[in-house]
Amino acid sequence: MSNLESALASMNLDDATRVHLLNAAKSDAAVAAANAATSAAANATNATTLAAHNDNIRTMTAVLKPTKPTPFDGKIDAEACLNFLEDEVQYNTIVGLHESLWVRNAVLDLKDDAKAWW
Repeated sequence: MSNLESALASMNLDDATRVHLLNAAKSDAAVAAANAATSAAANATNATTLAAHNDNIRTMTAVLKPTKPTPFDGKIDAEACLNFLEDEVQYNTIVGLHESLWVRNAVLDLKDDAKAWW
């Protein structure tokens, strides 16, 4: 006899009411278990989807083998600076680098005066 059954048995309830309450409690427990299983399955699906997305990015990077942008040396040339920035954006997008890391990555492509200034 479960704790619930013994608690219901100690109350002054008729048999029909006791059975009804016991069945309702079992039904609620079954619904809660089903909801937990559904939630766990959804979390597993989301994790699988994210892993597949990350794997696709790694595969694309390996297949495309993007070339690193030409380093920027800091000379006063607006077109060279703009080209450097556009190349960095394209490279970071292709390799799937999160935007919060773009500046750190771009610093690696600075040389000479640009690196000294940084």
